[in-house]
Amino acid sequence: MKRIGTLVLLLLVNSLIFSAIHVQRGPTIPGALIDHTEEALNTVMGPRLKENQELRGFLTEEADRYLLTVNLDGRELMIPIPLSWEAEPSYISDSLVYDGLALLDELPPLMIDVISKTSVLVENPDPSVRVGDRFWAIDARGNRIGLLGVRRVDESRLLLQQEGGKTLQVGMGLVQGPEIPVYLSMSIDAQRVFGFHAGACIPLRLYPFSLAVEGGTLGGREFSLGAGVKARVSFSQLFGTGWISFRALSFSAAVSGGGAYSLGRGWGGYVQGTFLLEYALGRWIIFAGGGERMRAFGSSVHDGLFFVAGTAYTF
Repeated sequence: MKRIGTLVLLLLVNSLIFSAIHVQRGPTIPGALIDHTEEALNTVMGPRLKENQELRGFLTEEADRYLLTVNLDGRELMIPIPLSWEAEPSYISDSLVYDGLALLDELPPLMIDVISKTSVLVENPDPSVRVGDRFWAIDARGNRIGLLGVRRVDESRLLLQQEGGKTLQVGMGLVQGPEIPVYLSMSIDAQRVFGFHAGACIPLRLYPFSLAVEGGTLGGREFSLGAGVKARVSFSQLFGTGWISFRALSFSAAVSGGGAYSLGRGWGGYVQGTFLLEYALGRWIIFAGGGERMRAFGSSVHDGLFFVAGTAYTF
């Protein structure tokens, strides 16, 4: 009896869930497509519906495609479906994942309006958004699809470039993303002296520049603390987002300087320039490159090239 009661309860719960989603069809729509559409709607949109919401879908056939019209609380979404939909069984689910946000009540404050080869455009942005801010692009399930950075702000629109992630779609929401990378790096110069440094980059409101602060040691006998300016440009801005690797790759150049202290020579100073290739993995960044560093302690000047590699976590 206990098992029967549990089974009845599960059936009732399922009937309540599925009763919130109804699909109708035109006379020429195959039954298999109806079943497939109902499954996609229940899988993708079902968990996002509130208890009192009712979602309706209507399938019609046109000359060269099927058309799914989804309605929720007065909001409407149209999804064209190829006649060969059976060859792409995930097409409807994927379309709902990307475009389903347009049906939900609690929409993100920003949404992608236009996508070009190298840029993303958002219209009517929040006035608090500034150059250098970063956003996650999310799908209808709230999954993070890509990371974008703001490079231009006008009164009526934002211009962003993709800095990592998967392919973006119009209608995806944008939510606040990480902005300040904090990094650890290791370097080695021509004299085989190892260095270890830590620092952070704070976005300036002038794209693509940021303020870089750094401190560290060379060989355990020299210590330094300084600041500088860093410029970082995404490959996607230059070459587009068609190749997945370009979405996460970027290159940067930085010039910095500051004070230094040597256990054997006392106080001094340094200046350096670096060029890095960076690859973003969500909040993480791995980078490698090289540069030239000049250190001065009294009348003693040391100049040389170095190689550097490290990782950063973006907060």
